[in-house]
Amino acid sequence: MLDEKINKKWKLEYFTTFAQYFDDVSKIEQIDKLKVENFPPVIAKFYDAMDTDEIKKLLDSKLVVSKAKLDECYNEDLVKIGFEKAIKAQLNALMHEQIAKLNGEDPNFLSDEELEIINSSDFPFIKLMTLVYSKDTDQMTTEDQQQWKNQMNHFISEQILFYVINIYFTMKLYQDNLYTATFQTPYNREHTWSKYANNHAGLCLTYDFKEFKDENIEVFKKIYPVIFSMDKLASEDFDFDIYNSHCLVLAKVDNDVDVDYDHEWKYILHHKYTKDEYEKLNTLLEPLYARVVGNEAFKSFNDYLVMVDGVLEYDYKNNIKDVYNVLESDDFKAQIADIWDELLNVTPDSLEVDFLKPEAIYLGSNYPEDAKDEVKQLAEDNQVKIFQVKSKDDKYYKVLL
Repeated sequence: MLDEKINKKWKLEYFTTFAQYFDDVSKIEQIDKLKVENFPPVIAKFYDAMDTDEIKKLLDSKLVVSKAKLDECYNEDLVKIGFEKAIKAQLNALMHEQIAKLNGEDPNFLSDEELEIINSSDFPFIKLMTLVYSKDTDQMTTEDQQQWKNQMNHFISEQILFYVINIYFTMKLYQDNLYTATFQTPYNREHTWSKYANNHAGLCLTYDFKEFKDENIEVFKKIYPVIFSMDKLASEDFDFDIYNSHCLVLAKVDNDVDVDYDHEWKYILHHKYTKDEYEKLNTLLEPLYARVVGNEAFKSFNDYLVMVDGVLEYDYKNNIKDVYNVLESDDFKAQIADIWDELLNVTPDSLEVDFLKPEAIYLGSNYPEDAKDEVKQLAEDNQVKIFQVKSKDDKYYKVLL
């Protein structure tokens, strides 16, 4: 579980809620208040020494973000895919079409009581299917009943297979299009500079959040606190399931955490495909799905129909699990590797995006002397303050250049 010794209490509360209830507006509003109350007045982006062209872009309100999967925090073992919720929503919509069809054939086929049983069940779509079977097969021979069951099992399994495959690849592509950048606070402590700025040889740019304004509020919404752990976390370490893809990069393994000075923040951006990227995506998805659906593992279905307390049920949880296990298997991944790699390369590993203009530049105490004048000139040209960080007698201070 999460270590309270190396994480502020509010961060643990934020992560726990954000991980579970990311689609619950009221709960997100509650933890947003926590973030507002604890958000620093200034955040810093630390860099190793960089060339002037790169610095110029940053001073021009740009930021380079990289794919989340390249981030040191990225942890696929933490986040699950919410198949059940998504499949139920989509198949329950199909259920209403089925009910309308049944009513068209026989308005009295389903009683009000039976409709109530269907709608109040764990999975209404499946309950409709099994209830119809029970009503339709009363007068059938054993052989006909078995044939009907086989057809129903195949129909339900086929629907679930389609949605699991679709959701799986949709989520994988969504996660691949998450881009991040890392910020730290405080920016004025020796510990932070040693750890994040190449042992004082780098620089940092700071961004102003003392007041929330139109220009920084949208950025604030995309910045999230990072929690720390001594060892790599897995979903089994939590007493709740995590379905929020942002959490892929919000837990960092760090054995050198100073709870007072290590405050890491992730800027997380979901990139939407450009027109050209989308067209390329579509040309690759068709052969991918053809190869997936044609896989031998999906050409036949297990019998997921079971009797529970004398009532026919469909074991959809095991069906979802079985399909997912195939999709995650090394053998299956090898079969689609060429197309899948192309799909992941549709979008670049890094992007330059619009951001905020820095409040100031800080040069580390060991920043290369021969590069200072150029950086200073850039700062002056862009009306950005520039400081040199220095230390003396165990004191850390800044000098305006």
